[in-house]
Amino acid sequence: MSITIRSKIALSFLALVIVVSSVFALTSYFRIIHAMQEEVQKHGSRTVQVLSRLTAPYIFESDYVTILDIAKKLIEDEEIRKFTVIDSDGETWLTTHPKEEIISSDDTFYTLHIRDKTAGFRKVLGHDIDIMEFVYPITALGNVRYVLKIELSLEHIQQQASERVGETILIGMIMLFVAGAISIFLTKLLSTPLQRLVLGTIELSQGNLSHRIKVQSTDEIGLLSESFNTMAENLEMELSGRKNTEKKLQEYNSNLENVVSERTALLTLTNEKLSAEIEERKKAEGFLLISKERYQRFSEVTLDGIVFHNASGIVDANSAFTAMFNRTLDDLKGKDLFSIICPADNFHNVSGLFRACESQFIETIAVKQDGTPIHVEIQNRSMNHDGSLMNIILIRDVTERKKLEEQLQQAQRMEGVGRLASGIAHDLNNILSGIVTMPQLLLLDIEQDSPLRDSLLTIQQSGENAAVIVQDMLTIAGNKLAMEKVLDPVALTKSFIVSPESLKLKETHPGIRIQLHLKDGTNNIIASPVHLSQALMNLVKNGADAINGKGEIVIEVKNTTLPSSTSHYEAIPPGDYVCFSVKDFGQGIPPEKIPLIFEPFYTKKELGRRGTGLGMVIVWNTVKEHKGYIDIISSVGSGTDVRMYLPITLEEQQESVEAVNLNSLKGNGEYILVVDDIDEQRRIATSILEKLNYRVWSVSGGIEAIKLLKHKGVDLILLDMLMDPGINGVETSKRIISSYPDAKILIASGYAENEMVNQALEVGAIQFLKKPYSIEALGTAVKENLT
Repeated sequence: MSITIRSKIALSFLALVIVVSSVFALTSYFRIIHAMQEEVQKHGSRTVQVLSRLTAPYIFESDYVTILDIAKKLIEDEEIRKFTVIDSDGETWLTTHPKEEIISSDDTFYTLHIRDKTAGFRKVLGHDIDIMEFVYPITALGNVRYVLKIELSLEHIQQQASERVGETILIGMIMLFVAGAISIFLTKLLSTPLQRLVLGTIELSQGNLSHRIKVQSTDEIGLLSESFNTMAENLEMELSGRKNTEKKLQEYNSNLENVVSERTALLTLTNEKLSAEIEERKKAEGFLLISKERYQRFSEVTLDGIVFHNASGIVDANSAFTAMFNRTLDDLKGKDLFSIICPADNFHNVSGLFRACESQFIETIAVKQDGTPIHVEIQNRSMNHDGSLMNIILIRDVTERKKLEEQLQQAQRMEGVGRLASGIAHDLNNILSGIVTMPQLLLLDIEQDSPLRDSLLTIQQSGENAAVIVQDMLTIAGNKLAMEKVLDPVALTKSFIVSPESLKLKETHPGIRIQLHLKDGTNNIIASPVHLSQALMNLVKNGADAINGKGEIVIEVKNTTLPSSTSHYEAIPPGDYVCFSVKDFGQGIPPEKIPLIFEPFYTKKELGRRGTGLGMVIVWNTVKEHKGYIDIISSVGSGTDVRMYLPITLEEQQESVEAVNLNSLKGNGEYILVVDDIDEQRRIATSILEKLNYRVWSVSGGIEAIKLLKHKGVDLILLDMLMDPGINGVETSKRIISSYPDAKILIASGYAENEMVNQALEVGAIQFLKKPYSIEALGTAVKENLT
């Protein structure tokens, strides 16, 4: 059964009135209860406070009678049910109710107010009626001694609240009656116009589009009626327009076949054009694919990194770039290139150079993802792409090239030092020839007990020591070491310990103690004893200077087999070696200084102390001339261990040669031609040869020698290599041999055996003699080549 709108409006209005009345009654009840309880709380708080002041003196005097009189007068008020005095332990001291129980120590209400010395109240549910309980502490000497408690009945409040609820219910009934009358009036007022609307809708649904509703008001229902009339009018007009449209549609259908035919022809033409465009696009895509493949081939084959970069960051990069910096393309896209590869302190310098559109080329240091620095060359090419600027950046890793350049620079520095050393050595050898040789000649002419003998021996020894230093300079110059022979490394080391240089080191460094760790059965080596001893001496001196006081230096010599290549200070290939280890326990070398210790003139000696700054350079060149290798193990505060690895030999040592008797070196008056551009050298050589019973001619150059040979015959020619002015020793040898094929030419030079000496030997010279030479050396060479 359906409910009419009239019934719905009436029921809804009545329900609203009932709800409003109920809410009003409940809120009135609770508001009254709350207001009365607040009034009781105020009344009870004032009452218990007044009672405490009135009864406190009598309580401390234990005047129960007066207290009970005051309490009885108070209880005459029907709202106050009970009066009680409780001591601080919770026991009842006085009450008007004989059944008052002891207050529990767990009752936080009392304990809280006793502790805080404050008044309070609470609501308590009784057996028949609710009550309010008020307490007030009574203090003495700052402590709570008693608590005064009264109880007020809430029965009166509840009765008043019930009366108010009854009044509210009566008011609600009156409101309900009034609401019923109002609802009947409203439903009648609203339902009549709605019925007219319903009838109009029925007419409209039956096709009567000319039906209109009479509008009798301007309220919402009146507006609804006007809307209905407008809708009916629009529908009537729409129906009329639709009929006209159907008529036109029939006329259009009659011409549709002609239109379809024309459109079909046009569509066919369009399809043909589209097919041609598709073919062109396929060709373009093919060319694009080929171009892309060519780009990929070129970009992936090259070892250089290629990066496409625009204002938004990295667009693309080849695999060489991602491998170079250990990154992925997905991680790089959209990021600024230079913020990724440049160190923070160099970012602005590098990126600023590439902000301009023109091409740029720079060398700088970049960092990989793990922080490893690398040297790179960066080149930029700018181009317009789709209306925006695109930078094509090429990055080349030149770290290895930089290392090679540094090695080349090191080699060039060493070559320059070598040239300097060679020139100085040549001049010094000429000077030292007199210092070394002339004392020997004088010693042959003076008695054994002559007081000059010691001075001459000192001069000779000084000259020989200077000659060793000159030989060190020639070693730096890269000249081949002289007098290489099979040596016992253990015997060499023992000889070094008792050498004058070693003994002098003990005098200059009295706190240094040298220990030897020598292994039996150590293999022989092929070496120059003079230069290898000098290398050991330089290492021991450096160790003593590093200790700078008392300390120990350990020299160890042993066989060492490296099964595989090692790379510490330098790469050492596998093989069998004799290892010379010189270890000190001094201050050590910082890691950044280790690569510099073999630099020429790199020294930490104080100014004024003996040393050239070339000691470690001599060690390096000596080891390299012996085809050996060097390793350095050092740390700050723990000392330094320098190891020289020299290749072994299976050859046996030759027996030592006894000292030569000068009488056995004397000649039989043979003619010797001395060719040297230095006057002192000619006089020295002439003096030695005449002392050995030879007849000597001397000239200052190669041209003079060739002229002399045209008129005089000679048995042997002593020829210097470097002569200025005029032709050198090699050219002089060529010209003499070409004219006199049987000529015997003895080469003399302040250099060790080098390319020029080798050329002279190839031309036809018979032997090389190293300056400065002794009487024995020159006499032996001349004697051997004349016999």
